[in-house]
Amino acid sequence: MVCSGDVIHTAVEVRKARARAALAELVVEHGLRATSGAAVAERAQLSRPAFSKLFGSVEACFVELLDRLLARTAATVEAAFLREMVWEDAVGAGIGATLAVLDNDPLPASACPMETAP
Repeated sequence: MVCSGDVIHTAVEVRKARARAALAELVVEHGLRATSGAAVAERAQLSRPAFSKLFGSVEACFVELLDRLLARTAATVEAAFLREMVWEDAVGAGIGATLAVLDNDPLPASACPMETAP
């Protein structure tokens, strides 16, 4: 039997995961600056107040999204690094793993907008 606290926690985590996924899609499509909380809520099938209660802001959701992305990337790079016995090979494997993550996920490039002076 699952206690009610676990059910609530799981339901909140599911809604937060939907919001993070929606934000990632919208950032790739439109950029972070053009992404509103209302758009994230709609894409995640949440009410605007529910999104605000979960994160407070688009920026807070984005920080959580990036934290998870960086943790996943770090774990991938560390695993590649540790598979090698020679230090130089380990560094190469780590760099290769980083590039593979960046190649397979459009969010990191979309999340780092480049601005140019007029």
